[in-house]
Amino acid sequence: MPSYIDTKYVNLLSSRLPLFKRKNEGLYNFRCPLCGDSQKSKTKARGYFYQKRTDLFYRCHNCGKSTTFSNFLKELDGELYKDYALERYKDGVTGKGQNTPDPEFHVEKPKFHTKIDLPRISELDDNHYAKKYLVNRAIPPQFLSYLYYTEDFKGFVKKTTKREYDLNEKEQRIIIPFFDKNKQLITFQGRAFTNTLLRYITIKMDEDSPKIFGLDRLDLEKQFYVVE
Repeated sequence: MPSYIDTKYVNLLSSRLPLFKRKNEGLYNFRCPLCGDSQKSKTKARGYFYQKRTDLFYRCHNCGKSTTFSNFLKELDGELYKDYALERYKDGVTGKGQNTPDPEFHVEKPKFHTKIDLPRISELDDNHYAKKYLVNRAIPPQFLSYLYYTEDFKGFVKKTTKREYDLNEKEQRIIIPFFDKNKQLITFQGRAFTNTLLRYITIKMDEDSPKIFGLDRLDLEKQFYVVE
């Protein structure tokens, strides 16, 4: 008896195979969709799925095509084949020694934000407490444009990362962004104004991202200093 998965995908494919019929257990007949079968007689059906051990194979007695059911499905419908291969993989019947190779998993690299939709500290009124706080900490004025202000840190984190974090509601913080050399946002910190156990909260866009501030402005051809 063919595997449940093979039988399932034969049935899914059957409506697209002209003159399809099940001859007996593990044997199916239809017109070959690869060569079009006989051009003289539209009633001839010389394509077959047949069982060998527990797997299905395909053979056409018109064009001579001979292959596994897996390869036949891949040639006829690439998208359906991906579902088939994944089911076989979950069932432990892919890879070496099997008729179906392990499916390929393509994971897109995360696309990070390059723009922060918040006011820069340099844009705030001189009497704004966030700006006054940083000026009092002797942050040079030319660097205030690298820092941002948010009235809702939790909301900013959710909007930027598309993830939920257990954070205080409507908490005001200074945002310190970390960009890579391509000016992609890779990490950011939220600095609190009030006395709190978590003065700094660091959020990484990706766990492998380095936590180094200023990479976007670093010139490796020149001398530079690293400070903590």
